[in-house]
Amino acid sequence: MIIAEITGGLGNQMFQYAKGRAVAEALGEELKLDIHSYHWDSLRSYGLDVFCLDVPFADRGEIDLQQGKIEAPQSRWKRLLRPFEKKPSHGIWQEASFAFNQKDLHIPDGKYLRGYWQSPNHFEHIGPILRKDFAFKAAPPAPVAQLLARMEGCSSVALHVRRGDYAQNKSTQAFHGLCSLNYFKKGITYMRERLENPMFFVFSDDPDWAQSSFSEAQDVEVVRLDVPDYEDLRMMQHAQHQIISNSTFSWWAAWLNPNSNKRVVAPEPWFEDPVIQAQTQSLYLPSWHRCPK
Repeated sequence: MIIAEITGGLGNQMFQYAKGRAVAEALGEELKLDIHSYHWDSLRSYGLDVFCLDVPFADRGEIDLQQGKIEAPQSRWKRLLRPFEKKPSHGIWQEASFAFNQKDLHIPDGKYLRGYWQSPNHFEHIGPILRKDFAFKAAPPAPVAQLLARMEGCSSVALHVRRGDYAQNKSTQAFHGLCSLNYFKKGITYMRERLENPMFFVFSDDPDWAQSSFSEAQDVEVVRLDVPDYEDLRMMQHAQHQIISNSTFSWWAAWLNPNSNKRVVAPEPWFEDPVIQAQTQSLYLPSWHRCPK
């Protein structure tokens, strides 16, 4: 069995699930999720239940066993035969850094996975499985369905503006950095030069800022629908092309976009810290256009 620790917002959860699924598939073993972090995380909540994936949660006993804190109860005969048994080596498999490491493709059974795993190299080989797992369970509400139909009828580009804590929290901004208006305008220009009559649909946690920033453009529409956040992910991935923020949320929208001819603009650097940025180069897909943020 493999247990994957699930933490953070929806984008982070998707990376952690994808890694766990890839390891479990490689081993032919069961995957379970540890979602105990949400017992004390007041800012985030578990969000993978909106998708079609069907994975059980690990209980406290299973987690302690997998982390190597306790041993499974065994009979006297089982203990006598233990030296001759081939059994999983329990313990925490900790991601060493943001940098992709080949050794993380060869994780043995019985491990508890802890990390962010923010590189498609961890799971690209099971892409078709993940696309099925990350399909939405429920049909879109009527306002979303109407917008999806409009996006299908034009050369649609989803533009994601992540502000929120990136703009309001100084320490968060110092770590992640904030995409500038100039970055988004360069992304729009890039798309206009390569697409015929593109229409830009802006999704943001700060729609007022987005509205004031793009109000003069006739081909830009700020989406303001009173729907759960995960519906933004559904709508963004439905566009033919994406301009993303340095956010795992819009990263997944671009990755899940099934358009084989899609164009994606991504910000560089992703992180402000040059050391961490150097470790995250594999986060960018080769076909994506990097633009200074």
